[in-house]
Amino acid sequence: ALSDSLCGAMSAVSLPAYPTVEALRQATEATETQLARRGPSGAFQDMMPVLDAPATSPQRPSPAATADYCAAAGELMRVSSEGSQLQAQSYLLSAFRMARGAGLERTASLAAYRLGLVSLSGPTVAGARGGRATRGGSTAAGRNAAAMDGENPCDVLLSPGVLTNTNLSLSLASLGCSSDQARLAGDSRTAALATLRLARLRLSVAEGNSDIAADYRAQAWRSATAGMTLARGIEDASLRAEVLGRLVSAAIDARRGPAPELAPVIAAIREAAPRDPAAQAFAAAMSARLALATGDGPRARRLLDQARLLESQRSLPARLPEWRLLMAEADPANREAHVLAAFDSLEAIRPLLPRFDPLTEETAFSLYMRRVFQSAVDVQLAGAQGAAETLRVRGAQQIVEAYRQAELQSVFGSECIPVRNPLRPEALADG
Repeated sequence: ALSDSLCGAMSAVSLPAYPTVEALRQATEATETQLARRGPSGAFQDMMPVLDAPATSPQRPSPAATADYCAAAGELMRVSSEGSQLQAQSYLLSAFRMARGAGLERTASLAAYRLGLVSLSGPTVAGARGGRATRGGSTAAGRNAAAMDGENPCDVLLSPGVLTNTNLSLSLASLGCSSDQARLAGDSRTAALATLRLARLRLSVAEGNSDIAADYRAQAWRSATAGMTLARGIEDASLRAEVLGRLVSAAIDARRGPAPELAPVIAAIREAAPRDPAAQAFAAAMSARLALATGDGPRARRLLDQARLLESQRSLPARLPEWRLLMAEADPANREAHVLAAFDSLEAIRPLLPRFDPLTEETAFSLYMRRVFQSAVDVQLAGAQGAAETLRVRGAQQIVEAYRQAELQSVFGSECIPVRNPLRPEALADG
């Protein structure tokens, strides 16, 4: 395929003929248009022929045209269910290197961002599509990636053998480089989104690896606060409020304590979209989290009441379960009622949630569902004592079945898992 010849491992080999710059740009534009139209969960196999532009010129096309083309080809490989993730990495790395060599910061930032997303499609170490095993497991991968923290992330992508790194190291370098290049290009949106994904990636590593958690939370805090400065440059007011809200949430997760310096950012969210209930709900909920960090439960409850009321005004109140979970923290005496209300809210909207978040391409399962399911199981099992034990265990089993069903549907992208009745406790053998 032409994309292999221009963007893959054999790209240095001369061809008998090449597409003209104009033909290559037309193929690139057609592919990017289809990608934008269909979103990250569409089927793209029928788009592959568009990339095979006719070869009628004896001259190799310019690095600028080739870099744009390889960025589009790599993205198609990344999002297609029939695409190769290793091929996507190869194409996007070629696009980044060509764009960087030609001084094209915007194309370089886009290619690096997409390269970072390839590795985020699976676990941060072995087991991802295209993932490579790391001796010592995820903690070892985290330490190896942390050792690269002082390096220039774009230099990491220019180094020989970069694709032999773990998914985690490659993602950290790619997202960091994307933010740097986007900032130089004046692209506040890509720069802020790259730092947001960087912060959330570091938080996920901290959550799963207690030995290195403190270091990664500190790094996540730095990424999130840097992203807030970048996000203020986003022109679209609603988008600016949304990105700022997510960055504030990541920063609070990273700090796990009082963070009064975030109050002005929350005020900026309110000012950015004063008539947007989603933005106002987000701001109220983040203010409540700051109040909780200082032990001010009554204020947190008042703010969360506001957040729930505002969120309920949306056509799809996707964050209502999350705000109910926060109320369980603010009102621990009624924790069970709030958690089960969060679970009921989630079950009401779960069929309506898109598989991927349109802004960051994170799965709806990881963004909106996992914590609600886990908390609901917790409260059911906590009360499984005495006469209520059988009913409680059965309720927990039903929640776990829904949890795993939602998780598998997230992976496969369809309602492919039939509902089944949970195992009855009385049918189990003694012990």
